[in-house]
Amino acid sequence: MGEALKRRERERLRVIEEARRWASSLPWPSSAILVGSYARGDFNLWSDVDVIIVSSAFEGLRVMDRLRLLDPPPGYEAIPWTPRSSWRPSGGATPSPSRPRVLE
Repeated sequence: MGEALKRRERERLRVIEEARRWASSLPWPSSAILVGSYARGDFNLWSDVDVIIVSSAFEGLRVMDRLRLLDPPPGYEAIPWTPRSSWRPSGGATPSPSRPRVLE
């Protein structure tokens, strides 16, 4: 494996671990799923980190209120779902679950 590929894999693993730590720090029971370019491995310099957070703590809350609860780190796109939420087809506001990676 070339040095550039090794650096890229280290960066991907660093971001996955950072996302895992952030999701684990949330103050309520939840599951985290990495989706998007970091999950697929085709991220670039401008990619954000797309993480679906599934929690019953979001039940009855509007999306903006859910996002305020999450307060994701810079460069993260947090997608707050309830256990009753479902996948949307690609092209909508929610990223498709192409090769998702469960963080917890």
